[in-house]
Amino acid sequence: MASSGNIGFSVDLELVKAFHLFNKDRKEVYLTTKYSSDDKKLIVDEKGPLKKKTAKTLAEKNKHWEDLLAKLPDNEIRFIAIQVDYKDSKAKPQNDVLLLIWTPDGVNIMKKMEVDTHKPVVLRCFQGIKDCIVINSKEDWNLSKIVKDKLKGSLD
Repeated sequence: MASSGNIGFSVDLELVKAFHLFNKDRKEVYLTTKYSSDDKKLIVDEKGPLKKKTAKTLAEKNKHWEDLLAKLPDNEIRFIAIQVDYKDSKAKPQNDVLLLIWTPDGVNIMKKMEVDTHKPVVLRCFQGIKDCIVINSKEDWNLSKIVKDKLKGSLD
């Protein structure tokens, strides 16, 4: 278990193992995490569906983004490791893993502030993340904008 010193927060060892497999194998399209009932630990919430080998277009390969957004709670934080398929600035196909931190408006401000303290611990445990993005609303969940602004690529 990785912890953050004196703040009493840790990342569950099972989550670290699940992320390692997720990132290594790239079979599931996402891995969501949540706080334990006592808010002291980050644990596995859900392993996403398997990547569809039949998907040909970028829209088909990234369909899980829309599906996951529909499932996210309006009042709970989630740390989400998620695959994104896109084309880089030279139009070369890429597949990277992003860490999205879902902090919707329905979450109290003190919990949102704790995310800043917990984020470095999570990033140490989640080696191989391309970028980390905090998302506060469903309107901010814009894959095209994320790919353009953060990955300097496109979905075309």
